[in-house]
Amino acid sequence: MRCDMPDSQFLDCVDFDHPTMTRAAELVSRGRTRAAAKEAARAMLAEPLAHPVREAEIPALARIIRRRWPEQVEYLVRLADNYILSEPPEKGVLCGRNAEEEATLYRHPARNWPRRGESVHFLGRLYHLTGERKYLDGAVAEIRRIMAGIGEMPDGEHVGAFDWHPHSNGSTGHEVGHIVDKICHGLPYLRADLTPDDALVLLKGLLAMADFCFRTCRYDVVHNITLHMLIGPLMLGLCLPALKPAGEWVRWVGKRVETDFTARPFATPDGYFGEGFSYQTVNHALMFSCLRFMQAAGRKVSPRLRQVCEKSFEFASAVTRNDGQYPQFGDCHAYQPHEHYIHAHEILHLAAAHFRREDFKAAAGSPYD
Repeated sequence: MRCDMPDSQFLDCVDFDHPTMTRAAELVSRGRTRAAAKEAARAMLAEPLAHPVREAEIPALARIIRRRWPEQVEYLVRLADNYILSEPPEKGVLCGRNAEEEATLYRHPARNWPRRGESVHFLGRLYHLTGERKYLDGAVAEIRRIMAGIGEMPDGEHVGAFDWHPHSNGSTGHEVGHIVDKICHGLPYLRADLTPDDALVLLKGLLAMADFCFRTCRYDVVHNITLHMLIGPLMLGLCLPALKPAGEWVRWVGKRVETDFTARPFATPDGYFGEGFSYQTVNHALMFSCLRFMQAAGRKVSPRLRQVCEKSFEFASAVTRNDGQYPQFGDCHAYQPHEHYIHAHEILHLAAAHFRREDFKAAAGSPYD
């Protein structure tokens, strides 16, 4: 599949028995392929999604954040205006107070977010925090840029994504898994403001990448790369049940997550994922996302998944330092936490609310002091 697949191919992946697809099915029956594809994309995003972020709460949360943490909003604006929406100078200190802060708070997100789709999520959130249309326009431009930059992902059952896969040129890598994950996180901030054209570009790209991730990695061994690739099809299937492959994605990936990824060699009984302290944050962010997206969709979640997630945060609360980072152990390095929701402070606060654990909140402290 390609992210710019023909409209007819996109429609082949739509479940016209879904109650939201009545109008799109009518357009197909009249031979209006382009109009049907746009209508299908529009209808999939016409109402708030089954998602951990409740859209009705976004305005109130934005007001609270602006009132209580205005300096954080100012930081995000600096990051967006100087590093995401425009090209910063290649070298030198632009917004940081010193070289280390420049690298950690500004340069590292600017390198990683645009190629992994976090820029879309980030700009969508900033649009609601500031009310400035340029951030919504920037998020849509990022969607189009990302989708245009993804090459063809081979069809068939016997293709691979990585060098260790047979029949793979190793050129795709796991960035496509990141992109589906990050953009699915950002959908509630963007859904209501997308035009049918923008929605179709977005959903074609997410469909193509999720399909490729599922086909190439559903049988792969348990480690963070496989989980990165599988979480996208799970999230997309839960958010957009009118996609024809959604049911298979959710059943298959859900079962793998709840069985293979909740036991050794991936997870130990005390919540350690065995890939170094830095990838502890990566893995428990991924597992926690699986838990939250499945619960938001109203699906029955296995006690094992909930237990592994909670245990991983118990482990995190024990090793988190006062500065919100883990001690460097295993594969860690100073700039590893480059995505906002794997920062130890922030994800522990989220876990404290989700599991109702005061000890998690106490261990997290505040990243803004």
